[in-house]
Amino acid sequence: MDDEVVNRPMLRFVIVTILLLILVVFYATRLGEGDESAPEAEQSGVSSAEPSVALLDTSLVSTDVAHEDRRAADGVPYYADPRLNYVPNSFGCDMEALSANLHPTSHLRGQRDDDQVERLLETLAASGDAELQLATGQLTLQADWVTDDMLSQYGTMASIERAYATDPTNPLVLWNAIIECSTAGPSSFCSGRQLQANAWSVLGVDGQFWVRIATLHYKRDDKESALDALQQAAAAPMFDRYFIEHVRMMQRALSIVSEAGYGSQAFAAYSGAPMRYLFRVREACVAEAPVQSEWLDACLAVAERYASDAITIQERKYGSLLQADILAITGQEEASEAARARYRELDDSGWGRDEDVLAVLLADEQVMSLFLDELAVGGEVSARLFLSDEVDRLKEDPEYDPCPMKKRGVTQ
Repeated sequence: MDDEVVNRPMLRFVIVTILLLILVVFYATRLGEGDESAPEAEQSGVSSAEPSVALLDTSLVSTDVAHEDRRAADGVPYYADPRLNYVPNSFGCDMEALSANLHPTSHLRGQRDDDQVERLLETLAASGDAELQLATGQLTLQADWVTDDMLSQYGTMASIERAYATDPTNPLVLWNAIIECSTAGPSSFCSGRQLQANAWSVLGVDGQFWVRIATLHYKRDDKESALDALQQAAAAPMFDRYFIEHVRMMQRALSIVSEAGYGSQAFAAYSGAPMRYLFRVREACVAEAPVQSEWLDACLAVAERYASDAITIQERKYGSLLQADILAITGQEEASEAARARYRELDDSGWGRDEDVLAVLLADEQVMSLFLDELAVGGEVSARLFLSDEVDRLKEDPEYDPCPMKKRGVTQ
């Protein structure tokens, strides 16, 4: 029998698994502040810290033999937890073709050699657009093909300095500068008074900026300044860290260097957007709140801001866990369990393994655009509710077909 025929189901499963791994990395590992000495982990979305509540219980393997038999032919296990189950898409999309560019760096590399890649990076760096210049460094972050010369010219810090010189008051540029300077070694750029003055002036309205400042002070054992920064964070008029701006920045950059369509570019930008871990804040709060009421009040207020005002689902989950920790410290077990219940409710809002949702998001440019618009206005919870409803609606339309590329043997 032809090996291709034998292995095709497993190949399909592997492709879908790779596609979903981006979402798993994006959502399931971003629950706290990582070690400030490991900037690469901070950018990549990988953390060794474990959340208090398991994200997915992979031990729940069903004993339902009928379900197991149904999936045995494809080599796909059946789990009692429905979020883990593979659900084939009803549109017959070629998921292998759709998932060809899952990460921003895959758009840049493709079939190009080093010289071609460097010319594309140079195009972004010479654009005169601060955000495109910033994106140049972001494209070098997780790419094993980046040479030392490329890093010197187009790496993260080089790109930040170039972008700052172009637009020294751009919030996205300043936010990335503060992040990089807080993890990199001393430099004349990072110690510049004007950079610090601009950062405080522009970012001072953002609570997450003050959370970042709090973590830096606490790391230096300056607990008084850390507490003051947490209080500033709780009272800040906004609580964002430029997530949607980063996604749109990367999509614009990919539109210049990538031949893929908008949906693939936007998905890569969205799934590859760096999150800022916040475990250090949780560490500080658990250590200080039991012994000082001001810390307890500030930590609970910051947790409430994350739980209600943060853009991403993972940050809201983080806020719920931090609320649960602080409420437990005060002996409010019922309220603490309610916060954990909100965490579990947010965790259950995942897309699971539904290819229909992923196929529409990747293949339908209009839906992707509307999804990002809703994300910008209402946050990720609202955006994902919109997407789920939209996919359900589109599946009822017999004329709707998001995928001109079908997997072999499928017709509509």
